[in-house]
Amino acid sequence: MAGEVAFDDKAIVVYDQLVNQQGRSELAPKSVRAYMNKAYAVSDLGDRRREVALYEQPIRIWERLANEEDHQELFEDLARCRVQLGNALIALGERKRGLSEMHSVRTILEAEIAQTGCTGLKRFIVVLQKKSQSMIAERFSGS
Repeated sequence: MAGEVAFDDKAIVVYDQLVNQQGRSELAPKSVRAYMNKAYAVSDLGDRRREVALYEQPIRIWERLANEEDHQELFEDLARCRVQLGNALIALGERKRGLSEMHSVRTILEAEIAQTGCTGLKRFIVVLQKKSQSMIAERFSGS
């Protein structure tokens, strides 16, 4: 697992240089995925605080790109990233902030579906609804 994290560190450095210093914005999706892969690996190691920080970086990248260029291919990654960020926050005991992240995903996806008609994104909304229902049931069951 430590080897995966080290590999992801190298990928992040390379993509950050290419995207941010050389203006290669077409590589931004790969940069986002490198951060997400590292966050997954760190999650497996149980380091939730670091995981949260790693999910926040691709969200910032996506938000910057969304304002500058049309990177629709990142919507799915953004949704996945925000859901994982929400899960990590909830695991840290930051339930309200975690649920807020998940709610923001739904809002973003619904707006994108309305704008583009991309129905493939609807599956994330279904996943979010199930997750929310599960958390509500867990709260009322006393878990």
